[in-house]
Amino acid sequence: MSLEKLSVEQRLNLNSFATDKESHITINHKLCKEQDAQILLRICPSACFTMKSGELVFSRLGCLECGACRAATSPGAIEWNFPKGGFGIQYRYG
Repeated sequence: MSLEKLSVEQRLNLNSFATDKESHITINHKLCKEQDAQILLRICPSACFTMKSGELVFSRLGCLECGACRAATSPGAIEWNFPKGGFGIQYRYG
């Protein structure tokens, strides 16, 4: 199948992930405001941010490391770092 005929979801499924035990993103619940939470729930292309029992949580599984969460939230709302060497997403097709 030609790459041009694949949907965005199909192309994302071609990538592979090496996940670390430690997350590269942490939420600072003291500084993360309600509006930050709403932005994170909408902006993450992988839906890594969810609400569980009324609290915003992050799952590193499937994170594209795009940095949208870092750019869109208030300073200090999240701590964003690149994953340790050898971990994270491995893009296969641009």
